[in-house]
Amino acid sequence: MTAKMKRRAFITLLGGAAAWPLAASAQPSKVARIGALYIGLADAESFKTELRDGLRELGYVEGQNIAFEFRSAEGKLDRLPELASELVRIKVDVIVALYVPCALAAKHATREIPIVMIAADPVETGIVANWARPGGNVTGVSVMTAVLVGKCVELFRDMLAAARRIAFATIAKGRADAVVVQGSLSTKRIADLALEHRLPAASTSRGFVDTGGLMSYGADGPALFRHSAKFVQRILQGWQPNDLPIEQPTKFELAVNLRTAKAIGLTIPETFLVRADALIE
Repeated sequence: MTAKMKRRAFITLLGGAAAWPLAASAQPSKVARIGALYIGLADAESFKTELRDGLRELGYVEGQNIAFEFRSAEGKLDRLPELASELVRIKVDVIVALYVPCALAAKHATREIPIVMIAADPVETGIVANWARPGGNVTGVSVMTAVLVGKCVELFRDMLAAARRIAFATIAKGRADAVVVQGSLSTKRIADLALEHRLPAASTSRGFVDTGGLMSYGADGPALFRHSAKFVQRILQGWQPNDLPIEQPTKFELAVNLRTAKAIGLTIPETFLVRADALIE
């Protein structure tokens, strides 16, 4: 081979090597499939929106490098095991589970696929072994429901003691003056029933107030839903759930639905209303 031919061959090879990174970058990146399991309660739409928006902010574009598989039990808890198994069968990369029943269903369905849960005390409910080192394939955010249910009772005491005096005769008849609904069970149907019976009702879920419940006190749900996207990102980057400690919320919100208060004939003192972070009028 002449010197000229050798030089031409070298230039050709060099040109080909230079093109390799461009060719590689032109290849479509893997589309991450995110499974989302939820009961289908008042805050279902907020959960879906915030999860999507949170991942979009982190650079994931639906239809390009990420796809969602949403599965709602539509309020029927007995459907959760079947839906969790379905997400496992289609081999999603991560499962995001909203509330304890969904987290437990997902955990029972797989030991392999990473799970990001948004649920109550994960140690007490048996979802993880430890806050700092969750163990297994589950991590995520606690919504601290047990503590907040007690806070709802305290808030009702403050609200109703000033709004009306509770007679001993009423207590003796066993008639409740208010009800606190578990966050994972807060549905529009329950809000409607409370309204029908003119019964003040509260929950730890903000979605409950948005759908007609009287009051909610709890962690900022939309902020937690969006924050769960960061756990998904870390897992997609190669982190193991056991290396991601369970986090707790830092922001809490008191919301009151004034339309509902009016409908049930409850006058809430101004001294109580000024404590609220959100008033639904």
